[in-house]
Amino acid sequence: MEKLQEKLASQARVFEREKFSSRVRTRHDLEQELEKLKILPFNDGRQSLIKQLEKRLKHV
Repeated sequence: MEKLQEKLASQARVFEREKFSSRVRTRHDLEQELEKLKILPFNDGRQSLIKQLEKRLKHV
Protein backbone atom coordinates (compact mmCIF):
# COMPACT_ATOMS: atom_id res chain seq x y z
CA MET A 1 0.00 0.00 0.00
CA GLU A 2 2.87 2.40 0.76
CA LYS A 3 4.37 1.80 -2.67
CA LEU A 4 1.08 2.81 -4.29
CA GLN A 5 0.91 6.00 -2.20
CA GLU A 6 4.52 6.86 -3.08
CA LYS A 7 3.83 6.28 -6.77
CA LEU A 8 0.69 8.43 -6.67
CA ALA A 9 2.52 11.22 -4.84
CA SER A 10 5.33 11.07 -7.38
CA GLN A 11 2.89 11.22 -10.28
CA ALA A 12 1.14 14.21 -8.68
CA ARG A 13 4.46 16.07 -8.37
CA VAL A 14 5.32 15.33 -12.00
CA PHE A 15 1.88 16.51 -13.10
CA GLU A 16 2.21 19.78 -11.15
CA ARG A 17 5.69 20.43 -12.60
CA GLU A 18 4.43 19.83 -16.13
CA LYS A 19 1.39 22.04 -15.55
CA PHE A 20 3.61 24.85 -14.27
CA SER A 21 6.00 24.49 -17.23
CA SER A 22 3.10 24.56 -19.65
CA ARG A 23 1.74 27.77 -18.11
CA VAL A 24 5.13 29.45 -18.30
CA ARG A 25 5.55 28.41 -21.92
CA THR A 26 2.04 29.59 -22.83
CA ARG A 27 2.57 32.91 -21.08
CA HIS A 28 5.88 33.42 -22.87
CA ASP A 29 4.33 32.60 -26.26
CA LEU A 30 1.45 35.03 -25.67
CA GLU A 31 3.82 37.80 -24.57
CA GLN A 32 5.98 37.33 -27.66
CA GLU A 33 2.97 37.34 -29.99
CA LEU A 34 1.64 40.51 -28.36
CA GLU A 35 4.98 42.27 -28.79
CA LYS A 36 5.09 41.35 -32.49
CA LEU A 37 1.54 42.61 -33.06
CA LYS A 38 2.02 45.85 -31.13
CA ILE A 39 4.92 47.02 -33.31
CA LEU A 40 2.89 46.63 -36.51
CA PRO A 41 0.87 49.56 -37.92
CA PHE A 42 -2.60 50.19 -36.48
CA ASN A 43 -5.34 47.96 -37.81
CA ASP A 44 -8.82 47.39 -36.31
CA GLY A 45 -8.62 43.63 -36.70
CA ARG A 46 -5.15 43.54 -35.17
CA GLN A 47 -6.28 45.70 -32.24
CA SER A 48 -9.10 43.25 -31.60
CA LEU A 49 -6.64 40.35 -31.63
CA ILE A 50 -4.33 42.22 -29.26
CA LYS A 51 -7.22 42.70 -26.80
CA GLN A 52 -8.12 39.01 -27.03
CA LEU A 53 -4.53 37.96 -26.40
CA GLU A 54 -4.19 40.36 -23.46
CA LYS A 55 -7.36 38.87 -21.95
CA ARG A 56 -5.97 35.35 -22.37
CA LEU A 57 -2.69 36.45 -20.81
CA LYS A 58 -4.52 37.60 -17.67
CA HIS A 59 -5.98 34.11 -17.23
CA VAL A 60 -2.75 32.16 -17.69
